[in-house]
Formats: sequence, structure tokens, C-alpha cells
Amino acid sequence: MLKNYLKIAIRNLFHSKIFSIINITGLAVGLASSFIILLYVVHELSYDRYNKKLDDIYLVTTDIKEFNWKESSTPYLLGPLLKEQYPEVKKFARRVLFRTVIKYNNNILNKGFCTYADPDIFNILTLPIVKGNIKEFFENKNSIILSRETARKFFGNSNPIGKILTIQNQGGSYEVKVACIMEDIPQTSTFQSGIVLPVSLVEKGLNKFWSIIEKNPIESHSLLLVNTYLLLNSGNEANKLEYKLAQFTNNYSNKDRMLQFHLLPVRDIYFRTAGMANNRFPTGNISDVYIYSIIGLLILLIACINIIIINTGRAGTRAKEIGVRKVIGAGRSHLIKQILTESILVTLLSLPIAVVLVELFLPSLSILLGKELPVDYFHNLQFIFMFAGVTILVGILSGGYISLFISKLRPIDILRNKITVGSGKTIFREVMIAIQMIIFIGLIIAFVTINKQINYFHNKDMGFNKNNLIAFYSSGMNNDELENNFEAMKNELKTDPDIIAVSGGFEIPPTDGRGIFLMPNKLDPSKKITVEGLSVDKDFIEVMGMKIIQGKSFADLSPGELKNSCIINEEALKQLSIRNPFEETFEKRRVIGVVKDFNMHSLRESVGPMVIEASTKYLNDVVVRAHQSNLAQTIKFVQNVSKKFNKGKPMDYEFFDDRIDELYSNEYKFDKMIGYFTSLAVFIACLGLFGMSLFAGQQRIKEIGIRKVMGASTGDIFYILTKEFIWLTLISTVIAVPISVYFINKWLQNYAYRTSLDISIFVLSGLAALLIAVITVGFQAIKSAVSNPVDSLRNE
Repeated sequence: MLKNYLKIAIRNLFHSKIFSIINITGLAVGLASSFIILLYVVHELSYDRYNKKLDDIYLVTTDIKEFNWKESSTPYLLGPLLKEQYPEVKKFARRVLFRTVIKYNNNILNKGFCTYADPDIFNILTLPIVKGNIKEFFENKNSIILSRETARKFFGNSNPIGKILTIQNQGGSYEVKVACIMEDIPQTSTFQSGIVLPVSLVEKGLNKFWSIIEKNPIESHSLLLVNTYLLLNSGNEANKLEYKLAQFTNNYSNKDRMLQFHLLPVRDIYFRTAGMANNRFPTGNISDVYIYSIIGLLILLIACINIIIINTGRAGTRAKEIGVRKVIGAGRSHLIKQILTESILVTLLSLPIAVVLVELFLPSLSILLGKELPVDYFHNLQFIFMFAGVTILVGILSGGYISLFISKLRPIDILRNKITVGSGKTIFREVMIAIQMIIFIGLIIAFVTINKQINYFHNKDMGFNKNNLIAFYSSGMNNDELENNFEAMKNELKTDPDIIAVSGGFEIPPTDGRGIFLMPNKLDPSKKITVEGLSVDKDFIEVMGMKIIQGKSFADLSPGELKNSCIINEEALKQLSIRNPFEETFEKRRVIGVVKDFNMHSLRESVGPMVIEASTKYLNDVVVRAHQSNLAQTIKFVQNVSKKFNKGKPMDYEFFDDRIDELYSNEYKFDKMIGYFTSLAVFIACLGLFGMSLFAGQQRIKEIGIRKVMGASTGDIFYILTKEFIWLTLISTVIAVPISVYFINKWLQNYAYRTSLDISIFVLSGLAALLIAVITVGFQAIKSAVSNPVDSLRNE
């Protein structure tokens, strides 16, 4: 019986070649889109799932309630204290990233960040050792573990075990022995490192770097220095330990800076640390997963609707076949199976085309998303079953309604021509077409709005002049040489005629970093306001092109006055309820001026109160404003000069335009992806509209011939054939607009500064949809309108 079903299905496919091509093409594109999105979703949701003890591993996070601030870091001594005091904690391990230079035979192998961790990290996380003895790492504090890839990069094919490397970090220089080689860590891990060193080797460096804040940082109960992993006896004890951590805070936290510690399951690190300050974990956005998943389903729905509306429209051409089959004994179940077989065959024929499209576009989309999506899915049964399952499910769903609709027709009505199955005016088909249009109009509106918001990011006045502004920064940490000799460096840079001005600071906008403190409101001292502090060179405000609106700038002061002066921004005036700023002091510094508000951070957050001091004690970044004409030579000159003040290494650089755009890299990627998916949705919907216009033209060919004989013009015929689609487009636009407004407003709420949803967005989106629909159905309408009526009436 199945063989017979297949024969009939294949015959029908070849009998209606154009409609078959439309269905297969639309489904192939829809399946390819859904497969790529499926690969993305699986990749995002698989972070840290490789850990065998996943359910029992937790990361300790910290809440600083006064600042409404959350971090993924903890004090250095927290792990040992928790292990000592709470039986629920089976093991702990601290991790910290620290910039490190690694040498072998005086050759520099690495000068980036390395991971320092307690040995028990290998008992907590699943980090298999493939060569060497892990006991060496536990027993020898001067040892190092490399991943396969790192070992190959450092030593080629030679055996690295036992080789002596020299490492240098801020704490000093050490000789370490290669103890083990570990398996390369999966890309879907939040613990990313090809090099692991004992955490004890970074203690001196942490003390030196953070000594500006506390005398002995690694013994501090308030400085957040490391990530702390806990392996519990059982994940079921997490709630009990969470309750105990509240009392631990009262016993150990600095009273001036009350910290509250919480447990975060390792499985949730990827999505739930994204908004935390000073986060060093790779992060994802669960909202993107939801949005892309919904878009994938909508694109697949459009492809399914194509099959439904075309096949229900063409049902009339098969009515007599169905009637004869019923008369000679075919049951309803047989007809359902026959039509489902045809539908599943169409989806199976679409599958190889979809796979080819995935192969073609997956690499470029992976680069766009910044994700290493699995390209070897053919070797993974999970993906094979997923793809096959989605394909068959689509075939069943798209064929289900058609089979039920056709199989219930009475043969006596069919054979007496008492049904008008393919009239082209059925409410169901119009609803299906409208759903398609609502989806792609909604996507068009979303794409236009997102694009407008991104342009707003790029063009908004951030309170400073970013043109021809270049940021130079040191790859080192706590560079005393640069801090102590900045004035000399600045003077030497000014000798270049292409350099207009030079300044610098601990942090320069735009940045994610910040240092904050609490200040009482002047009218209500019980109300504490979070204020951000900024240390900059005395010429910073002028070089950045900021505007002093009251008082004077640092550049107007003598060197002796700078130490006791500060400048506040407009928001500080407002939130601290300051009436006369020049009577106020902050940390014994007298306010000398008020600067116009500027965006220190991204436009996701509003400008907050700020106090600016003139100091280069902790300088990290150098700002240079240069003439446009010779930027390449200017950058080279600055880098050469910087070697003298940056421990012999040229400073890295970044244009401010690029620096600002980098803050919104995720939004840029999101915009492009929405643009791609919108184009695909429009393409698939157009295939369906074209198929329907083609079928409508065939069904109404004699009507058109009679109208032309009666004097109808080409324009009249064109309007008759397109008016249904025009009205459906207009109605769909009216429905799509409020739905789109609701969801887009939800998205825009992520930004303190956002574009407006003006009427032009919806008008342009509606007109674009109308134009697409008219062009799509217009081809067949014009073809029918200009045809010779004799050809359609000769048989009457």
C-alpha cells in the first residue's frame, strides 16, 4: 500500500511541477532557517553541560546592596572559610585571571591573561588529564598545566611534560614545571583556559595591585578578587547553604560595605552573569535564544502555510479523483494516508536542499554571531534526529489539515459538481495568507526599528566630541612608569604637529568599568546616592570636548590647587539636591565647576551622578586628538613614544567610534540576523503569494476572457486579480502594528536612551509589504490581463 501511495504522490508532484517547486523551495528555505536556529539554540543551552557533577557545582556570587551591584567575584579567603565552617561544602576552588608573560628559553610564549586556580578545580569541573600526573599539580606549587592545543602551540609535537617555563606576573617571576596536559576545554564552557597555574602564585600580585585600597587584600573580607566554585555533597543542600550564607555575611563582612553571598548553579553562569559588574565569564542572552526560536518557528509556519493554501486552493482539481476513489471503496483513512504521504514526500525532498543551504550559510552566520556553531552535526546523532524529526513533523502538520479537509468531502457532491473547493475566496485561505503577512510585516517593523535604534546609538551626542579621538591603553596592569611620567610623555607627544591635544585617565568613556561610592542627599541625609568617581588628567575635559556650564575647569587651576579640587556633573547637582555647588566638598575636595552631563557608559543606562578629580596616579588610558589627514603616522608616532613610558612596549589603540560601536556589538549582530530572517520570511511568503496568484489566474481564466470581450481594460483586470491581496495586506498591517509595538517596546525598555516609535515606521513598513505583495502577484495578473481572450474562450 505504501508503494502505491508513493507512486501516486510522485505522479502528482510531476503533474504540477510549478507548484511542487514552490512548495519544495519554500520548505527548504524554512527548514534551513530553523536548522541554523536550532544549532544556535542547542549551542547556547549546552554551556557547562559537559560537567559530570553539574548538579552539585555552584559559583558564589556577591551582592553589594548599597550600590545595587552584583558581581561574580568574592573575597580571596571566602572559599576556605566556607569549606571550614559548613559541612555542605565538599570542595572549593578559586579562579582568577591575571596577565602573565610566559617564557621558554628566553622566547615569549604568552603575554595575555592566564588562569590561576586551586588544584581542586580538577575535582570540581570535568577537566580530563590526558598526559602526566595530576598529583604533581596538587603537590608542587611551582607547576603548570597546559591544554592539548596550547602545548602544541608552545612545543609542537615534542613532549612538554617536565619542561621548565618562566612566568612573570605583577607579583614577580617564577619557574614552573609542566606537570600535565589536559584535554582541550569545550567551546561551550564558561571556564575557558588553555593554561592553569596554582592560585598561590598570584597572591603577591593581587596584594600589590589592590594595595592601593587595602593593606593586605587577600585577607580582606570586602575586596572581590576571585571566582569561587563550590562542590556540594549534594545539589539538594544548596537551599540550606544559601540560608546559612545570610548569617555568614553578618559575621564576616565589613560593616561599611555589607556583602551578601549567594549560590549560582554553574549551569546558569552563562546566562545569569551577563549583567554583573567586572564579570570575566563568557555570557549569553537568553532573550536572544527566545527571539530566534520564535522567528525560526514563524518562518517554518510561513512555509507550512504555503503548502496548505496552495494545496487547498488546488483541491478542486483533485476533487473528481477523490470522488472516484471513494466510490470504488477507498476509506477516509486511506485518503488521509495518501495525502500525508504526499506532504511528507515534499518535506523529505526539501531536506537535502535545506542541508546544502545550512552548509553554505552556517560558517558566515557563525562568524556574525561570534559563536562556534557545530559544523560537524552530521557526526552527531542528536542533530540528525532533530533535523529528521522537524522535517517529518512539518510534513504531518502541513498535510494534516489538507488530508482532513479533502477526505471528508462526499463523493455524490463531488461528482455532481456541487462543491466549489478551489473558489479562491474561502475564509480559511484568506486567514492563512493574512497570518503570513502579519508575520513578515511584523518582522519588517522590528528590523526597521532595531536599525533605527542602532543608528541612534551611533549618532547620539554623548556629551563629548568623538571625532578624530584615539584611545591608547597599556596591556599591563598598574604601570607605575606610565603614571609617574605621564606629563613627560604628554609633552613629547605634543611635539608632533598632527597632534592637537593629549590627556588621559583611569577610565575614559565609553567603558563598562566604574568606581562608585555613597553620598547623602543634601536635603535628606538618610537617603544615600550612588556617585561614580573618575580620575583624569587636568586637560581631560578640554581634550574630550566636554562643556563646563558653571565655574571653571581643571585647566584653569595652578598645580597646587588641583589636589584639593573636583568637578561634578549636572546629574550630581540634581540627585544630591545641591543648590550652590561651590560651597560643597567631596572627600575634602572643593567643587570648582559643573560639567554638562556626558555618557560615561553605554546608552543602556542613564547618566548618573559623577565626581571628577584631577589625578594621573592610577592612569590606564591616554587620549589623543589628532588631525584627520595623517592619522596613520600619528598613531605610529604615539606608539613609538609610548615605548619609553610603557615598559618598552607600544601601547594598543582604538578609535573612539570603534570603542563606542564595540559597546553595541551584540545589537549590531542582532540587527543583521533580524534582517536576514526578515528577508527569508518575505521570500517564502512571496513564493506562496506567487503560487496563489498563479492558481487564481488559472481558475479565473475564462472569467477574464469574458470581461475582456465585454470591454474591461488591462488595468481593470489587474485590479480584479490583485485587490484581494491588497486588502489582505492592508488588514494584516493594521493587525501587525499593535502586536509589533507591544514586543518592540519590550525590547526598547532595555535602553535608557532609545529611539521613538513614530508613525513613519509603520507607514513605511506597510507600504513595503504592499509593494512586495503587488509585485509578487502583479506578474501573473499582468500576464492574465494582456492575454488574448480568444485563447481562453475557444473551447466554450
